[in-house]
Amino acid sequence: MTRRVDFFRTGLGCIADGSYGQAHIRERLAEMVQGYGRKGKQVAADLMCSDSPETQDNAESEAIDLLNNYTEDGIYFTMSNGDLLLVDESFSE
Repeated sequence: MTRRVDFFRTGLGCIADGSYGQAHIRERLAEMVQGYGRKGKQVAADLMCSDSPETQDNAESEAIDLLNNYTEDGIYFTMSNGDLLLVDESFSE
């Protein structure tokens, strides 16, 4: 079975700029994950609707893990200095 890949090296860079605030990061993550089945919809809801900061923080990690299942080999999503980035294996903070 072929693995579905939605994110490629051509998209490397800043996906969501943290200077716009944490809500911006969470909105962007929610937009990105909601198309990935029930799990994506639940994570998006937790990102946007939860009153619990802990739930939102956990949802951020879950969203990044979920998106990383759909990246080209050798690239991944990560948070760095408050920004959501798509980077390759050579990235270091």
